[in-house]
Amino acid sequence: WVGFFFKWRWLAMRTIQVEISEDLLEALKVPDERSGDGLKALAILELYREGVLSLGKAAEMSGMSVQDFLAFSAERDVSLHYTKEDLKKDLKTVRRLFP
Repeated sequence: WVGFFFKWRWLAMRTIQVEISEDLLEALKVPDERSGDGLKALAILELYREGVLSLGKAAEMSGMSVQDFLAFSAERDVSLHYTKEDLKKDLKTVRRLFP
């Protein structure tokens, strides 16, 4: 186990080793030099697509800005999850910040 301190809390991290064929890596369009990071980003993207992770959390976990994660998800044809409830929350925040 490897861990690190992130935003005032301890996150446990685990390193795993997975054997993946060259054909699969090529099909996933993951560059060789960043295959570990690329596969991690794809797993996070799938969790976002399934609604398990929010946009902000997915971006944070993948080490990308929200804008970069949105671009990454668009490249993979994953649409933005933005509900009426999200809009209501955002409007409430804007009104609070800019009365």
